[in-house]
Amino acid sequence: QNTQSILSIGSHMITRNPRMTVSHSDNSWTLHIKDVTRDDSGNYMCQSNTDPIISQTGFLEVVDVPETGEKNKIEEEVNNNLVTTSQPEFMKPIDNITVAVGQEEVQFACVINNLGRYKVAWVNQNTQSVLSIGTHMITRNPRMSISHSDSTWTLHIKNITRDDSGNYMCQSNTDPIISQTGNLDVVDVPEKKNKFEERVKNNLVTTSQTRITEMDTSEYQSTWRSSKASSMFTNISSVLLVTIMCLLSSISSSATLIIV
Repeated sequence: QNTQSILSIGSHMITRNPRMTVSHSDNSWTLHIKDVTRDDSGNYMCQSNTDPIISQTGFLEVVDVPETGEKNKIEEEVNNNLVTTSQPEFMKPIDNITVAVGQEEVQFACVINNLGRYKVAWVNQNTQSVLSIGTHMITRNPRMSISHSDSTWTLHIKNITRDDSGNYMCQSNTDPIISQTGNLDVVDVPEKKNKFEERVKNNLVTTSQTRITEMDTSEYQSTWRSSKASSMFTNISSVLLVTIMCLLSSISSSATLIIV
């Protein structure tokens, strides 16, 4: 877990470290580490690819033992100067991505040269879960997939949710492990404002208001009138009260409301 490297899946070894093996008996899966070194110190996590992931961790502490003799200098020199050729190397960093919730798809591209016999894996660092090895999907999440073209291994995530936020690591099973990480930031989409409410706040015309804007009314009073036609109201026994609202913009004088 310290190196974020995948050691095995099932009884199949992923790491190229020849000192490590896995054995299986009944319900037990045992990791074996031979000829232990200081570099082997750290946490080792066993996990299943359920959804959600379940896992447990054990810790290995390696301490120094006083030397009883001198090391063979020639052997040490050889070990310190091993020559390797065409080791895998990343060609460019993985982009960080920011998207809104509900985005149709995002893609993380991992470009690695000289892969040779090694494999590429994608890991969700936030959940410590293995997503894929090579083109084989480990996660059971149907929204995730892998594509491969030449030196590029691309992780696809569809129908983005808030839970997809986090770091996604691309790694090769070299010894030592090489890896690089891209971050996915998922943000909420602002809710659309109610257009009717927005218009009311901005004093636009509504069914109950009238706005007078394109005239200079500083010298006038605004009056709503109804002409008298006595012959039309002679036989009306009840009083009709009509209230009309007039909303004025930029009028300094008072408005007069005439009720007839």
